Amino acid sequence: YYVERASSTVAASLIAGCPLVASRRLLATYTYLDESVVWVQEEDENEMDVVIRLGHERSAAERSAKNDSVRRQNQELCARSVRQFDQWILEATAVRPDLDNS
Repeated sequence: YYVERASSTVAASLIAGCPLVASRRLLATYTYLDESVVWVQEEDENEMDVVIRLGHERSAAERSAKNDSVRRQNQELCARSVRQFDQWILEATAVRPDLDNS
């Protein structure tokens, strides 16, 4: 999941608006994610350590704000994907004038 495959968990997190517990390695691999949309798992922590730490250190409002950040990131990624797809269609129709680009 770090080199050859995409994790469905990452996509599900974005779709659901639920921040991942993410290691630094995961952040380095999925470069469209950053600390604003995940809960960072430090080297000496497992996932449950992070969840427990968040329960003690973060308010409900802070956790909700992180969820909102994940939702915004999803919307931005979707919009970027639509723009990229549009660009590919324009390029394909320019190369193939026999295709109807309407």
